[in-house]
Amino acid sequence: MSCNGARVRTMWVAVLAGAVMLAGCGAPEEGEPAAQETPDAAPEERVTEAAWTAVASGIEEGGVFVRPARIGASPISDAPTGGFQIGEVIVTTVRTDVNSSEYTSASVPEQVLVALDAEDGEVRWTQPVTGALTCAEAEIDGLLPCLVGGDPHEPGTGMSPAPNPETELHYFRLTDGTVATTVPAASAREVAVHDGSVILAWQDPYGQLGRVATLTRGTVDDPESEWRQEYELAPECDTQVRGFWIEVADGLIFFRGEQAFVARVSDGSRVPDEALYSVANVPGHGFVADLCETEAVSAVFTSAGDELARYERPSMVSVVSRSGAAAEPVYVVDGATVHDFATGEQLWQRDPRFFWVLALAGEVVLGSGSTPGGPTLGLDARTGEERWTAPFGEFGWVVGSADGEMITRGHNPSEIAGVGLDDGKRIWSVPVADVARVDLVGSGVLASTHQQLQLISAD
Repeated sequence: MSCNGARVRTMWVAVLAGAVMLAGCGAPEEGEPAAQETPDAAPEERVTEAAWTAVASGIEEGGVFVRPARIGASPISDAPTGGFQIGEVIVTTVRTDVNSSEYTSASVPEQVLVALDAEDGEVRWTQPVTGALTCAEAEIDGLLPCLVGGDPHEPGTGMSPAPNPETELHYFRLTDGTVATTVPAASAREVAVHDGSVILAWQDPYGQLGRVATLTRGTVDDPESEWRQEYELAPECDTQVRGFWIEVADGLIFFRGEQAFVARVSDGSRVPDEALYSVANVPGHGFVADLCETEAVSAVFTSAGDELARYERPSMVSVVSRSGAAAEPVYVVDGATVHDFATGEQLWQRDPRFFWVLALAGEVVLGSGSTPGGPTLGLDARTGEERWTAPFGEFGWVVGSADGEMITRGHNPSEIAGVGLDDGKRIWSVPVADVARVDLVGSGVLASTHQQLQLISAD
């Protein structure tokens, strides 16, 4: 597809893994493409090693690492790897049934909830869990809320196993993994923590007329004590995604799956009061949504729910990834026009025939090179002025930015690298497995496969 033909109905966002996938199209200059420049020779970089490596089979023989999240129609084929950091620990699970030929639809998942020391990777504690498991990625009063039990599959997929106990909300002590308390959790499938409250989410089975999604907010002892709201799921907005997940930030709940919506944490009211195809949040500032309307419409909203700008034509609107969000963020329309997120004002524009924004990291916009395979441009996000050029191939995948560095995964998937935001030069690199998932966590970069977790620190 040409760059001009890339204006499609779907809004381009990258929010599942906190990353922005890159694509190339054309040249950086206004008007005609410039001759290809030869980038400065790359300086010597520091090839480093992972700070620590944890092996799943060392915790449970024959086990694999699985992120404690229940997304998708099958708890086996859709089992994601990885973990997340809460305070001083990395939380993950180890399961022995994911690749088992003996697994059947009547099987009840069994796993071990694990807390690894974020500094050295040593196992702090383990806790066996029987039943489907989904954990919040934050603590409340020193406790980790996790949903345990219930159908491990998405409802209505025809894959339900033998009856399981009703879903319960277990609160694991982060100090030793013991269960402090347990409360009923209806049919909840997602749990989050925000501002001292617990938030639960679930939805009706697929194919049911008048289907709704449900959100609640409450206390540790009563997750529905503050409010409970139902949200109509509009059939015409179905994206064919099976499974859903929630994210809570800046006083808003982002619900994503077969369709999307945004609700206020304070009372559960929708902002805007309509179904969405997709939504991407910009931490501390607001969100961009692809609206569920007959005509192609994308809109930009503040965190208060005020509409900042609307684009009522086929447009591709992209935003900075959740990792390393800029203090003064921007959004991009049709790949070549950059707007101020706070006001909607156009900051700068280039000819989309010869230029395409590849990614946003911190205060830097990555732009396409002058010819296919040419250099990548690092531009000031606010002014569009060129800061540096770098060889094509360095930025196959931008994970995010932190401490003045862009964390990247090049077209060579066997490494992660740190690139200076000021000059575009590689500072360090670490070899990783081609299939590894990469996440930014508080202690560095977490590279995950089913067999091992590696914590990478650029220090």
